[in-house]
Amino acid sequence: AQGYALRIYSNLKNISSNNSYLAGAQVRISAPRTVYLNNTARAVFSKWIGSGFGAYTGSDNKSTVYMYSNVSEYALYTIQYFVNITSKLPTFGTGWYNEGSIVKFGVSKPEVTYSNGTRFVFENWTNGCAKENCTLVVNGPASVHANSYTEYFVNATSQYGNVTGNNWYAKGSVASLSLSKPIIQISPTERLVFLSWSNGSTSPNLSFTVSSPVFLHAVFGKHYLVRVMAYSENNESIQPNAYMCNGVEVNSSAFLSVGAYKITGALYKGVWLNESYSFYVNGSEQINLKLPVLNVLLVTPDLFGMPVNASVTLEFANKSSYTLYTGSDGSVLLRNVPYGYVKGVVNYLFEQPFESTGKSEVLVALISPGVLLVVCVIPLIAIAVA
Repeated sequence: AQGYALRIYSNLKNISSNNSYLAGAQVRISAPRTVYLNNTARAVFSKWIGSGFGAYTGSDNKSTVYMYSNVSEYALYTIQYFVNITSKLPTFGTGWYNEGSIVKFGVSKPEVTYSNGTRFVFENWTNGCAKENCTLVVNGPASVHANSYTEYFVNATSQYGNVTGNNWYAKGSVASLSLSKPIIQISPTERLVFLSWSNGSTSPNLSFTVSSPVFLHAVFGKHYLVRVMAYSENNESIQPNAYMCNGVEVNSSAFLSVGAYKITGALYKGVWLNESYSFYVNGSEQINLKLPVLNVLLVTPDLFGMPVNASVTLEFANKSSYTLYTGSDGSVLLRNVPYGYVKGVVNYLFEQPFESTGKSEVLVALISPGVLLVVCVIPLIAIAVA
């Protein structure tokens, strides 16, 4: 019986055969749908292209050939490459694509926010495209990654005033927060004062490098007005320039938080006066302090007790000095002298030094034959004259 040849070949090297069959025979032909060349390239069956009487032409990968003549069947495959689109953001475009085709790829969301205050924001693609949606010609396997950067949310809240600076910040950038009202006046003697942020920072204006989500709230506390009234040993009102309270210099009127305090000094006429006064603040109050400040009387009588108008150069505890005359009554009253301390020189015919140390006794010095200096420290209002 007469026979005919069936040749099967393809654009893939591993698909080929040559066989002979009896005339009129029905021969089943088959080609694999997909042939993987490697992990990123494959061949996908397209169609049979037949020639000869009884040949098959069509897209079914399995069919029948009738051997009424010599028959050739060409298995045509389309080459495909894998395109991999990756990112921390949701993307589209990953898949197998025909060689030479144009693929559209991109991010379906340019930013993704998580509930913990973190988000990723699209930046660009590793192939150089800066748009969210791009295209590429498939000439081989491709892997394109969407670069993104991390942002963290910074949120600070306050029961009082407004906080500026709340926003999303790129990782490693600097966030700046500012509280509009760190002091809320409740009454003339009571106020609410910003104490700190919940992270312990004590400045209402806060800058920091962002490395994670930040959630803060402002902590306030009550402060009360405390006034200090100072008096000399003569019960005269005096005005020190400052006080040392718990190691901090304050003025005579200060708003203090609830707690224990101790005044250890008062600055008066350039001299720090030692003091030790403890008190507890739980509301507005006035503190009365008596400080070692005295009146000093200088008297310059002659040998017979008659007043002498003498020149006196004075030096005080604060190192200040000046010169004066005791006048026709031979005396001068120095008011409110720190520690009652004064020293100097009386000049009358010749110089005679003197010193008052703040004690209550009378100091007497011979000025010249017939002239005496009497220095009195006056703790109250009495003047002692020798």
